[in-house]
Amino acid sequence: MNLISGILSAALLARGIIDDEIRAIKRQALALVSALAFLAVAFISLLAAVGYFLWGLHQYFAVCLSPAAAAGIVSVIALLLAIIFAAIAKWRIA
Repeated sequence: MNLISGILSAALLARGIIDDEIRAIKRQALALVSALAFLAVAFISLLAAVGYFLWGLHQYFAVCLSPAAAAGIVSVIALLLAIIFAAIAKWRIA
């Protein structure tokens, strides 16, 4: 009888530990999902900000220069930004 009660108490203890670990994993998963959601919102906001910045540059250069020259200048700036972001991403992965 003593052996059976020892096994049962060990099983109950293991179940309690497993339940605690499951709660901790759920809490961490919720934190991860919320962090990813905020990161997605930040990325969309950054994309919109860069778009408006480039649009504003185009408007400014279109007034100072011809629209074709403005488009060329803004395209080069956009390409440089894309290269910089790609280099940063490659640097962070490697």
